[in-house]
Amino acid sequence: MSQVNLPTSNLSTNTSQQPKKATSVNELTSNDFLKLLIAELQNQDPLAPTDSVQMLQQVSQIRQITSNDSMTATMNSVQMGQDVATASQMVGKRITALDSKDKEVEGVVSRVTITASSGQTGGREIRLHVGDSQVELSKIRSILPSAA
Repeated sequence: MSQVNLPTSNLSTNTSQQPKKATSVNELTSNDFLKLLIAELQNQDPLAPTDSVQMLQQVSQIRQITSNDSMTATMNSVQMGQDVATASQMVGKRITALDSKDKEVEGVVSRVTITASSGQTGGREIRLHVGDSQVELSKIRSILPSAA
């Protein structure tokens, strides 16, 4: 495959925003792959066009990538739903956990909040509120019997 340089004029609709560079192959999206494929088709030698078998393989790869992206999004959505259900069942329960500063916290969960994540995934975070502390669902250490 020959080297392909992407035209920079159509990469972003917002001219004040620089396109994000992928630092590894794993960070490439299906849109990136489509842009590369289109650029390859636009810049190919008309006297030696791409073999139709290669073209079908590339289209198949695009479909697989799109399907995987869709499945990943669906699985993330299902996981979020399960996490919300689990967290909401914790309201009123006494727990021990680690707060955001890894300090041990013990008390009754008063509420649950869902906020935008600051992590790489761009997802959402579920926080349990115990007194003045916030606890991630994954940092619960134990669920204690309710005080009768």
